[in-house]
Amino acid sequence: MAINSNTSRNGVCEWVFQRVTNLIIVLYGLFMVSFFLSECAADYDAMVAFFSEGWVVLLSALVLILACLNSILAGWQIAGDYLNKNANLNRLFMWVCIAVTAGYLVFGLFILG
Repeated sequence: MAINSNTSRNGVCEWVFQRVTNLIIVLYGLFMVSFFLSECAADYDAMVAFFSEGWVVLLSALVLILACLNSILAGWQIAGDYLNKNANLNRLFMWVCIAVTAGYLVFGLFILG
């Protein structure tokens, strides 16, 4: 049995990654909505105490990183679907997506830190 050395991708890994990260983002969103709707989030001090917990910061940072990776993958898909005829425009669009996403990531991690 020979090992397939074909480097072309069929998109299954990307599809699964997007679905898993989307599920994690939705679950995090539901978690945050349930916190904000609970009585313990009624004042500023309670929210500061909640967001100063290490596990909340770690969870928020993880979800932020996954959302940013998902964003880059979505940009790659858009570029591949609509800009595949023009390689320079495709490359430029991807660099803009990466730069904007990196900015969101740095700013978000700065806020969490």
